[in-house]
Amino acid sequence: MTPAGDKLWGGRFEAEADRAFYEFQRSFAFDARLLPYELAVDRAWARELNRIGILTGEETSQLLGALDAIEARATNDPAWLAASAA
Repeated sequence: MTPAGDKLWGGRFEAEADRAFYEFQRSFAFDARLLPYELAVDRAWARELNRIGILTGEETSQLLGALDAIEARATNDPAWLAASAA
């Protein structure tokens, strides 16, 4: 297996994850290229949840702001996203 720092999970777990899970989480480097599309979907969901009354206007604004911050950091600090994919 890989060092604990290379996994999406860790901390309180005492045993290694199932091999299938390990292989699944290794796809993050590839999946990170889909981030702009994922953010677009998340923004659309936030707006729709606001439209149907599940989220308040303030909650929607906070969510959209957080998504904008993620996008800005990923764009302006490529090392941050690369570290997440390691």
